[in-house]
Amino acid sequence: MKKILLALCALCMTVLTQGQIVYTNLPTPVEIATDYPDELGYEINFAGGYGEFYIQNYGSYGEPSYIACFEAGTGIVSNTNNEVTLLAQNTVISSTSNFYENTGGPVFPIIHATDYTAWVGQTGYAGFKYKNGTNTHYGWIKLKVTTTPTNPTITIYSYAYNSTPNQQIIAGQTTLGLEDINNVENIKVYPTLCSNSINIEGAKNTESIAIFDILGKKVMEINSNTNQIDVSSLNPNTYFIRISADNKVTQRKFIKQ
Repeated sequence: MKKILLALCALCMTVLTQGQIVYTNLPTPVEIATDYPDELGYEINFAGGYGEFYIQNYGSYGEPSYIACFEAGTGIVSNTNNEVTLLAQNTVISSTSNFYENTGGPVFPIIHATDYTAWVGQTGYAGFKYKNGTNTHYGWIKLKVTTTPTNPTITIYSYAYNSTPNQQIIAGQTTLGLEDINNVENIKVYPTLCSNSINIEGAKNTESIAIFDILGKKVMEINSNTNQIDVSSLNPNTYFIRISADNKVTQRKFIKQ
């Protein structure tokens, strides 16, 4: 019971994954300052394996700081000088955005340098894209850059992406609206408190089923049309199951004991 209560508290404080937007809010903003100059930086990882993005602060060395794109297909919305564009809230991020993209080797869009200070003193959004298999997803990172005379600090507040491939996202967007949440009323997932398996009832023409943890990370994907899913391998925690069926997406919550 204690683990369940802790999981529910973490859910309320940390992540909202409604509709098709997977949103991660950092309860304590991450400050990348002098602790990171010799490391890769703060990792943002959506698809497992190696992190798609690293926010790297080399300001203490007098070098540019970056949002590094290490995985093929990743990219950051940037200007013609390959500098991270400061996006205002409600800016559309999509295939028409100007991305500095990894097309076969890492790229390092600059977020701060002695000759690029557009972010200094500003809180805004960096638009990104990444690939999961052949699918491209668009998202945003909420950031701020502050400086002292010798060193910048990059603060990360939150980030989100659209889990529907090739669909736009709006900077600052955390949901797709109430009409897209639980929009197939006849689909039921039970029991909501389970140990070994969960059952799906009412889903017809199922296209895909995926399970996400409370950090928005996909932990399981089921490609077969099944009515029962074995979750015995999952750690005790709160999870979301997302069912694509009948050309609609339904999301339900369950707790693994």
